[in-house]
Amino acid sequence: MIRAIVDVKLNCLIGMIIRETEKNYNIWQISRFTILVVAMFLLSFQVGYSQTSHSPNTFSPYTMYGLGDCVSPTTASQRGMGGVCVAMRPNMYVGPSGVHMEVNYMNPASVAFMPPKTALFSFGGVCRGYLGQGWGYDYSGNYVSTRGARNSASMNDIGLSVPISRTLALGLSLVPTTIVGYRITSIGNEEDISQSIGRTLYTYTGEGGVSEFKASLGGRITKNFSIGASIGYYFGNIDKSCQATMVNMISSETSYRYVANTSNLHISEWFLDAGFIYTFRLSKDGYLNVGGTFRSASFIDAPTNKATYVTDGTAMDTISTYSGNDEIKIPLKIAGGLFYNNSKISVGLDYEFQDYSGAFDTSYETTGYSLSTQSQIRLGFAYTPNQFDLYETYKRLTYKAGFKYGKSYLVKDGYQMKSGSFTLGLDIPLKRGTLNKVSIALEVGMRGKHIEGQIKESFYKLNVGFAFFGDDMWFHRRKFY
Repeated sequence: MIRAIVDVKLNCLIGMIIRETEKNYNIWQISRFTILVVAMFLLSFQVGYSQTSHSPNTFSPYTMYGLGDCVSPTTASQRGMGGVCVAMRPNMYVGPSGVHMEVNYMNPASVAFMPPKTALFSFGGVCRGYLGQGWGYDYSGNYVSTRGARNSASMNDIGLSVPISRTLALGLSLVPTTIVGYRITSIGNEEDISQSIGRTLYTYTGEGGVSEFKASLGGRITKNFSIGASIGYYFGNIDKSCQATMVNMISSETSYRYVANTSNLHISEWFLDAGFIYTFRLSKDGYLNVGGTFRSASFIDAPTNKATYVTDGTAMDTISTYSGNDEIKIPLKIAGGLFYNNSKISVGLDYEFQDYSGAFDTSYETTGYSLSTQSQIRLGFAYTPNQFDLYETYKRLTYKAGFKYGKSYLVKDGYQMKSGSFTLGLDIPLKRGTLNKVSIALEVGMRGKHIEGQIKESFYKLNVGFAFFGDDMWFHRRKFY
């Protein structure tokens, strides 16, 4: 009886606190949706971090140098359009048959167009497959064409956008910046060793990468113009090793210990983003967005641990160790884009540029790799027959296609690595009449050349993402208690 009375009084007290909070803080409306989204975001943050820390997210020999492959911060929905996103923004003004709500990780100005009393949560994963074709020696000493294939899967992105007021909004995101993952085996062709012992088997492995957590604030200056800024933090670890094993082809009675070099690089540094979006109204439901972003350069004094040792698998003798700092630069990045959309069609074009010259050491004398500028152009198209059609499911789907072409910062013996890919995508509403959706995107492409001393890489990336949008129904103030 006493416990029941206490519970009743406690419930009354909680109800009173909630009522007073809603009266005094109208801008910060407390909603079930916001609480749910924040909880999911924190959980996904932990899941994403653990996956990027303990398993390789890619398999590509081109990730051997520096910080690895650069990753564009995009959702699965945007990847279906070739990764177009610089000038993309949330909007609800294109009529009853066309409403577009997208999280934009690249441009902090986009979040300013979030409608009041809403929230947008997005997350996704990716499966990657690689087929590499190169050249190398076999155990007989012949220089032959080689090939290898790998697959991997990982979390890709997590983001949340919420309005603070009618003209100001907050965005949070966790996305990969670079990824490292490779396992390469090659056979040496040293004549003095091959004539007296056999062959030397070299095994190169690496995994890890750099992720970024970012908080963005965007504000509308006018109805059609917004600016935004972000503060972000790079973090991650990159582990690499090289193992040399003598393969005795002369006598099976003699075995040799192998020599290994290992290194661990720790990355942590702050960075700043800035961006803008301006919208031109071209027709009753047709709008053209012009956007641009700027990211500051980051100079990282990265702690590094290296070791060289000899072992037979049981006992290990350490030859040398090193602990110090490596100077690494993540260069300034500039991007610009155009994005047109109406009630049925969306078309976008992006261009981005970074200069990696002198960003880190590639040991050119022994590897033949040097650094240059990196650029990418992206083009995308989307078509939705009728987003809120009541009868035909296929009319509510969004069909997407895209293309992108880029030049890598890696230059091998004077040849700059280039890549090109095509994308196809599909957005599927989870429920009729809502903006919640699942997005599927497939990217297929190639980079490099299958010529002597280089590697041609064919790849696919299958992205799956989810977007949940909470509108006014989640933010209604209760009238009865």
